[in-house]
Amino acid sequence: MFSSVLHILQRLLHSLQSIMAPTSERVFADLIAHATHKYPNWDPEIPIMPGDYGRITSGQRGPLDTLLNGRMGRRRRPSRSGTFLKEGNIFTEGLAEKYNIPPPVEYGAESTQGTTWITSRNAEQVTWNADIAGQHPGLAECSIKASFRFTTGQGAVLAMDNDTVLAIDPPAKLLRLLSDKALPEDTVIVSEVHRCSSYARFLSSSYNQNTSVTLGLKVQPLPVPLPGPTGSPSSPSFNDQQNMNDNMGQMVPGWANVEGKWVHDSTAGNFRAKHPIFAQRTASRGLATLMPTSERLFVDLIVRSSHKYPNWDPEVSVEPGDYGRTTQGRQFRIAFWKKRVGTFIKEGNIYDDGLAEKYQIPKPVEHGLDSTEGTTWVTSKNAQQVNFDADVGLQTPAFAECSVKATFKFNTNKGAVLAMDNDTILTINPPGKLRRLLAEKALEKGYVIVSEVHRCSSYARFLSAAAGATVALGLAAQPPVGNVGSANVDAKWVHSSSAGNFKAKVNKEGKRVFYPLFRLVALKESAVSTGLRGELDEDPPLPDAEPPWDPVDGETGNSN
Repeated sequence: MFSSVLHILQRLLHSLQSIMAPTSERVFADLIAHATHKYPNWDPEIPIMPGDYGRITSGQRGPLDTLLNGRMGRRRRPSRSGTFLKEGNIFTEGLAEKYNIPPPVEYGAESTQGTTWITSRNAEQVTWNADIAGQHPGLAECSIKASFRFTTGQGAVLAMDNDTVLAIDPPAKLLRLLSDKALPEDTVIVSEVHRCSSYARFLSSSYNQNTSVTLGLKVQPLPVPLPGPTGSPSSPSFNDQQNMNDNMGQMVPGWANVEGKWVHDSTAGNFRAKHPIFAQRTASRGLATLMPTSERLFVDLIVRSSHKYPNWDPEVSVEPGDYGRTTQGRQFRIAFWKKRVGTFIKEGNIYDDGLAEKYQIPKPVEHGLDSTEGTTWVTSKNAQQVNFDADVGLQTPAFAECSVKATFKFNTNKGAVLAMDNDTILTINPPGKLRRLLAEKALEKGYVIVSEVHRCSSYARFLSAAAGATVALGLAAQPPVGNVGSANVDAKWVHSSSAGNFKAKVNKEGKRVFYPLFRLVALKESAVSTGLRGELDEDPPLPDAEPPWDPVDGETGNSN
């Protein structure tokens, strides 16, 4: 009798949870947005473009939600499911021209390597299990694959292969439109869009701990080449909506003769594979953004060791003379003890705005153009370079083809590595000339300026998932897939550890189109220099800009 009643209660509880549970789309969007502060597109085939504006609809209420509101006077659990409802585009309607907002710029179009993995905060990348290959032979044939374990509740993964970033640069220009209230207060604007040649998304169906999934991309030559463009896609035109939609369908160079297919090992989840993630800025919140945990920890580890800021998306250009603010972001109202976090928000450039000419600040000088070899390794303070282990070469045969490789062990807590191949340094020399900008009233107190930028033709970054980890990174040269494209040899970054956040891209023509590292100086009175380069003159250098948060705990990823 008791067991029958318990069974009935369990079924009733399950039914109530089903009624109260939000839709899969809402759960997926919520998990990705909280991890990255960017919104995933549930139907990536539907184009989203920078400058699109509209509202986030609140959706319909479920029957239990109506009951709770009607009977109990307040909503106890969020059960509405909403989505972005586009109402127009500031470029097609003339608002961008009216408020002098520049057209979007596409970054990363010439890179040949790179799969961007976006995960929920509870996802931990783990070592790929070879036993999975026996159960799912298709994964063994995948050139790109990754395994993730969700430590608590449901988890989400979004993979974008060969993606580029379309961004309104600088994004602070949108403030002109928002501050003038040209749009209603609750309007949101798309400021950045990721486009890709293929994507896969996965949402686990289980609320249990330690559920896992492996995703892989299998690329192979087609028996008969498909007709299609193989040249570099041109920058999209934003003169009319048709041009924007046409550009969304452009093929990535070199992919006309190959076939790609995403595979996965889990049947217990929502899976789809076939330009998918976009960042929004609202009129009510302005430009306050919340950095995801991984990005914040990586930035903190590199800044504390090098006094330079890593660019989480190196495809997005950073130039000497860029100025703006390091925002403190949004503070949690409930968890008021947590520190605010932020990032550099560009508002302009002293050379484009005429300030450099006004104050006789010299143009940047590029150093290292004549060098023929060299990979710059930047690591966190707890990283120790160790000898390359031959066993790693057996587990990852691609290391045998690497002309550049290094192994690092993180002695305490989590660690970070940034590798830049064939890099040069653009500097404002002497940097003390920037002190003259203190007299400019248009540059308010709290502004920071980029005084130095590293540019490179390929990069790799790695953030360990656990303390005491060891990782080997290498740059390998290999023939392109299916001999597609005009280049004779492709380069590819490889790494030995799958338990961490890894991203790498390569420009096949050797052009320095990535901006992984830059130095920020603060516009404030100080006679103390903290490491800026440049000859001594009558103008002492400005101090380095400090991150607007306390040092991050390398174990937890939180501020101390």
